[in-house]
Amino acid sequence: MVAAAVAAVLFVVVGTTAGVLLTNRDSGSEPTAVASAGPFPTTDPIPKTVSPSPEPPAAANLVRIAGSSEVGPISETAYNEFRQTQRNVTVSVESSSTEDGFNALCSGKVELADASFEPNPGSLDDPSCAKRLVGFEVAHHTLPIVVNPQNTWLRRLTLKQVRQVWGASSTVTRWNQVNPSYPDEPITFFGPSRNSVQAQVFNATISDASDKSRSYAQQSDLGRVANDVAGERLAIGFLDYPTFETFGNRLRGVEIDNGEGCVAPTAAAVGTGLYLPLCKPLYVYALPESLRKPATAAFLSYFLQNGRKIAFDAHYVPRTDETVNENIARLKTLTQGVAPVPA
Repeated sequence: MVAAAVAAVLFVVVGTTAGVLLTNRDSGSEPTAVASAGPFPTTDPIPKTVSPSPEPPAAANLVRIAGSSEVGPISETAYNEFRQTQRNVTVSVESSSTEDGFNALCSGKVELADASFEPNPGSLDDPSCAKRLVGFEVAHHTLPIVVNPQNTWLRRLTLKQVRQVWGASSTVTRWNQVNPSYPDEPITFFGPSRNSVQAQVFNATISDASDKSRSYAQQSDLGRVANDVAGERLAIGFLDYPTFETFGNRLRGVEIDNGEGCVAPTAAAVGTGLYLPLCKPLYVYALPESLRKPATAAFLSYFLQNGRKIAFDAHYVPRTDETVNENIARLKTLTQGVAPVPA
């Protein structure tokens, strides 16, 4: 708990103050600034796994949330922490897809929508609703590829190599298959449980389907993945950024060359979404009228004010001070004069 708290503080400080640099270790060139991060995905990586449950009835102290399965764990964590201070508000989270969340919000069926991408009018039942939606960036989902510090050969992977190594159809089992100059020794693969959000997002990014995965030593706990890689010289794995940050120099993050230079999973890079393609922003959306409801205003206010801790506790990357403060200021304007939550 202490290590996680220290890591979270360090992340916020570094992410707020550090510049973002790309480095190319092979060329020995000086760091160069990033010009553009490129577009983010506009489809959900995790498919619907269950049929939507019946919609909860409207109530003064009920906040209904629908949308992306990728963002759902953050909203659930927010509610678990919020209800320790506000017992008479109930939050219902229904996870399916971003499009479902936007359409449910626009039709008044929910008060908030979890989203893994910004709204596209063409994908909404009511295209005009897109102009009314108010978004708050609450986290980044970042999944560093990591190796043991005793691995002296692997410093970076191109996107082609990432898919060669981690793709569902991969036949790579030895290090020299990645690069002939690497050792002729077996690779030990580690990753989180295949039904975890982290694995589904990683697989959807690398193999274009959340349920397609290469064979690896499956673990159900992110800390166990980190421990396994930290204890095995020939290991490679992937996990969430908070766990990677907590383990410090017991793990080494692999740089990704996405075509614009090599990017290491540093606090500055992941905080600005540049560890591509394994980094993306995540949002919660509302309509102005839904924020006039006392329970919704109270819940979202708590969510945004405590956003860094909530994101970290849910194993996502917290936002910078600047983004957090912008979120809070925008919400205060939209909820000015809203009554307290009724008893």
